[in-house]
Amino acid sequence: MQISLTYTNPSVNYPLSSFNLNTNSLPYGVAVDSASTCPTGSTVANIESGTNNSCTLVLNLDRSLLSNAASGGSVVLDFITPTATWTTPLGFYNSVGSQVYVNYLQPTVAFELSDNNSNFESTTLMMTAANQNMATSLNVKVSGVKNWLESTPTNLSSNCSLDSSDNSVSCNLLNTASGSVSYIMPNYLQTGESANIPLMFSVANGEYAYLNPSYTFIKYRNQIPAFTNLHNGCTRDNTSGLIWMTDGNLLGMGKWGLSTTSGTVQYIVTQMNTNSAAAGYNLCGYTDWRLPSKAEFQGLIDDAKLAGAPDNYDGIYDWLNNNGFKLVQPDYWASTNSSGVTNKADKVGLAGLGYISSATTGNNLASTWAVRGQAVAP
Repeated sequence: MQISLTYTNPSVNYPLSSFNLNTNSLPYGVAVDSASTCPTGSTVANIESGTNNSCTLVLNLDRSLLSNAASGGSVVLDFITPTATWTTPLGFYNSVGSQVYVNYLQPTVAFELSDNNSNFESTTLMMTAANQNMATSLNVKVSGVKNWLESTPTNLSSNCSLDSSDNSVSCNLLNTASGSVSYIMPNYLQTGESANIPLMFSVANGEYAYLNPSYTFIKYRNQIPAFTNLHNGCTRDNTSGLIWMTDGNLLGMGKWGLSTTSGTVQYIVTQMNTNSAAAGYNLCGYTDWRLPSKAEFQGLIDDAKLAGAPDNYDGIYDWLNNNGFKLVQPDYWASTNSSGVTNKADKVGLAGLGYISSATTGNNLASTWAVRGQAVAP
């Protein structure tokens, strides 16, 4: 896009000597085009008198610069055209420029990965364009994965094509404003190893768009899942080795107290181990279930966070229900009383932000969860 300004000498008697345009204050993204005939910078020239002799200043909107503008490539250019100075036999003159207002819109493309920064088999890159009607063509290229991935990109949307020479993908976003491609994670990483797999974004030569971002990384870590659902009613914590009930609501609710007192969580777990009519009896073939300690519940929370559970309200609770467990309840009694205060016990809150507190026992109800395996010290 260009802006052309013509400077004319209207005098039939006097030339405009040492004529110059001060272009030092042009805004970012606006530059003097080589087609200009007016002197700028340190150069001067004469505009002769006569029949409307003139020169032309051509200002070019540099789309490559504007595509990197912090505003996202779409900017409002509000500036004064360059001040002109000259002399005549009558003296020195200057003329302040005119106001120019340009609302410049440019295509923008946003990129987002469906999975990142965790353990996953594949991830899908979504591309979404806006203001694409401001361009005559918009072809976005995604490259950088050739030396990182063992499999070619897959599940390309219909407006995308694959270059098998470097596994780059090009998507035409002019008529279809979105595109997608999936990447399968490599097998060469050992357990615990990680890789930042680059994705570089660009547009075809002669095209301009604001790319948000201009590059990113697939942050992949080959790790054993935090929890493995054994598909028999039990889920293993792969860090501690403890076996938990998959169903966090199987045993219902109870008070905290003695294992011989009906209605306590201790009694419920005892019945689970000894009473063939009780809920959870012989679960996974075991009869050595027990209440988890405060430390074991804390390990469950920590393992979930390490594996990617979001540290926000209900993040732990929701994450566990989608990663190896089901029907996890908001709070549970632990087997321990870390405060040492009579009529107190450790209560675990998995809803909210995930916490363990000392709570009054008595008739206070909470859910029952059972675990088995080598006990972790309270």
